[in-house]
Amino acid sequence: MRSKRFVRAGAVGAALLLSAVLAGCGTNKAETGSGSGATASGDADTLTVALAVSTNFDPDVFFELEGGGVTNALYEGLLRYKPGTAEIEAMLAESWEVSPDGLTFTFKLRPEAVFADGTPVDAEAVKASFERKAAVAQTPSYILANVAGYEAVDPTTFVITLSQPVNNFLYMMASPCGSLVSNVAEIDKHVEGDDLGQEWMKTNSAGSGPYTMTDFVPDERIVLTRNDAYWADAPQFEQILLKVVPATSSQRLQVEQGDIDLMQGVSPEAATELEKSDAVTVEEIEGYNMAFYQVNTTRAPFDDEKVRQALVKSIPFDEMVENVWGKWATRSKQMIPAGRLAKGLAVFDPPYEADAFKEATADLDKSEPISLGLIVPDEGQIGARINDYVSEVLRDAGFTVEQAPFQYTEYFGLIGNPDITPNLVFSIQPDDGAHPYNWFSLFLTSDAALNVGGYGLAEADALIAEANAVPAGQDIDEELYGEAGDLLAESAQFIPIADVATRYVHANDLSGLVMHKVLPPAVWLQNLVRK
Repeated sequence: MRSKRFVRAGAVGAALLLSAVLAGCGTNKAETGSGSGATASGDADTLTVALAVSTNFDPDVFFELEGGGVTNALYEGLLRYKPGTAEIEAMLAESWEVSPDGLTFTFKLRPEAVFADGTPVDAEAVKASFERKAAVAQTPSYILANVAGYEAVDPTTFVITLSQPVNNFLYMMASPCGSLVSNVAEIDKHVEGDDLGQEWMKTNSAGSGPYTMTDFVPDERIVLTRNDAYWADAPQFEQILLKVVPATSSQRLQVEQGDIDLMQGVSPEAATELEKSDAVTVEEIEGYNMAFYQVNTTRAPFDDEKVRQALVKSIPFDEMVENVWGKWATRSKQMIPAGRLAKGLAVFDPPYEADAFKEATADLDKSEPISLGLIVPDEGQIGARINDYVSEVLRDAGFTVEQAPFQYTEYFGLIGNPDITPNLVFSIQPDDGAHPYNWFSLFLTSDAALNVGGYGLAEADALIAEANAVPAGQDIDEELYGEAGDLLAESAQFIPIADVATRYVHANDLSGLVMHKVLPPAVWLQNLVRK
């Protein structure tokens, strides 16, 4: 479905240390907060949000978790998911039509929509934006994989033609990651050589959203300022100050002291403790977010299907999920995040047999250690604690276990390189579209964008491809996905663990918290208001 994606930093959280507190802020009106009870910025017109890392918000490059709310405050797509739901609705396009054969998509653009510099978001501008996306050729270009061509019929009519039917195309067009439109005419003023303006876009914005980027200091702060040219309803806050505070523990302290309005990613234990506090509010919002293992099927002992099947039987899933997350997660019993397919389809629910793995590997050579991959930072030690449970199963069978921590950027280097991939790789990730194909093509097919284990089943691949070859607008064939999921569950190449909600901590006077359901933990920053 797509090429390698970059730094999904928010999926597991961040745990570095930042000792300096934000000082002056150039064009920003906000100042450091003044303790408990005050608004976080000392300015009612400024919203202050914790950010673990500063990153590249170029919409043709950005493909992360944390920061998704930023890109969607700066840029807009033709379509979007209605905030807090998986329902597709109009955005820059006020309506759309799909041809009966599923190959032609005609979007009628809003004549009132303009970029931040006042230029119209017309069909030629949208065409140029998609062409830049393809030329930059980073992960967001995945939505263009089956595009045969574009046509700007007139200023408000934009047509996309596909080379073949793609059932999830509208879902991809609504994605908060892939379909955001940028003002290429503005970007072209800042092109250096053949960089397509990418260097300038690292610290600037060129969108049609309710905010523009007015200050960017790497690893310190980012400032968004309300876009006075915005074509729709203006947000309440004049500015959004994004404070880079890598350590979640530091974020938590600053929220409690009133120096930050909003943070996400707090550990289950901290969330439970903070629920008792009168100083802040804790909100949990469910989204399509799963914790899982990917299995390296090219390396012993998990190149043997019977060994993999025995392993999943020996993992105490119920106990593990309860002890690691408590009430903040639910054990996964499907191959796809909960709510995406009807219950009873793509089921993953192996019977618990404590000694199954020990018995299946009794005669195997155990001289080589088994490596457990872990993306770091690991907020709340979630991954480490899951690995502890699995390590006990492996050691009980006589294997030596090695922990293999790596940064998120290194995770993407594992794709297509199973020879350097740990035996088991733990992560917590969502997908980016409310369509089952998105998840399957991200993690479960032989050519899945994030297949780090070299796994795959030809029979399952064929079923998934057949399901997505139905023209867009026609019903999703859940039975095909269910059959493919059953085959993959039986092969134990991908091990679902838990469906994980996202936890937010915010100032008591903040309301309007709505999450991108298909991109947790990103929130609609423009929807937030101070009571």
